[in-house]
Amino acid sequence: MPDRIDRLGATVFTVPSPDALPDLIARIARLWAELHEADRALALEVARKLPGMEIRRT
Repeated sequence: MPDRIDRLGATVFTVPSPDALPDLIARIARLWAELHEADRALALEVARKLPGMEIRRT
């Protein structure tokens, strides 16, 4: 199956404080679970592409 996502990237607008990290991690885990339930193949494609993700800071 061909990739549905060309490339992954993110722009960081704010850096969370250490106290905010548990909530951020919980939100990421919930979103990941939702993606996995909605489209497992897409979730696996995203996981495969994460190491090459481009991160930019504003």
